[in-house]
Amino acid sequence: MKFFIHTPPYCNTSAGIRVLYKLSNLIAQSGHESVPIVFGEEPWQQVVSDDDVVIYPEVTIGNPLRGKKIVRYLLNIPGACGGDGKFSIDDYLISFNKQHADLTGGKYMPILVLEEFFCDDHLAKTHDALWVGKYRGLNPINITAIPITYSFPVNRKLLAEFLKHTDTLYTLDKLSMLNYEALACGAKVIFVDSDGSTTNITRDDSLFYNWIEHFNQFIKDMEQWQVKDVNLIPAN
Repeated sequence: MKFFIHTPPYCNTSAGIRVLYKLSNLIAQSGHESVPIVFGEEPWQQVVSDDDVVIYPEVTIGNPLRGKKIVRYLLNIPGACGGDGKFSIDDYLISFNKQHADLTGGKYMPILVLEEFFCDDHLAKTHDALWVGKYRGLNPINITAIPITYSFPVNRKLLAEFLKHTDTLYTLDKLSMLNYEALACGAKVIFVDSDGSTTNITRDDSLFYNWIEHFNQFIKDMEQWQVKDVNLIPAN
């Protein structure tokens, strides 16, 4: 049994893409062959056998790799960032976030992609920070904070250093990986809703508590998955 993971090209600034490549590495460490297949570079000469598992993020439409064992890994709400949200009744659905597990029959699998330099060095706190992310255009709260953007800080190590000096991160994205990176660096994290209301995010709320157990259960499910006469979604 091989795993094929349909993914955009690697991009260090995208948490979702980092998750897909980390998932591929974890699968390989579990003893199974894992092959990332980049969007638009589907190798039609590559034969996907009936026993192979094809993992699609929710943005993939249809079944371009023509697999039988299809996993739909919902990194976000289907349709929010792309895709049509149309899946086969035979697909295995699993979400990244526990908050979206109602879409997947309760199954979720967060993958921690936190480098070792995201840690609390107990440095002086010199500023607050603001993360808007995909919610550009919203400004529900009037605060003095340094914006974190897709281009600032310019790399992951500088981001970690910036967060180590951050007292409070105000975030408009409750599910962003940046929230957990900030917590790991010793910052307080406050979620700001669209109406201006705020909620503290703490380590106790961490999506990643016992995250490896969810991955191990996923591997067990795949190893036990027997497919018979599955109706394929036509390739697009």
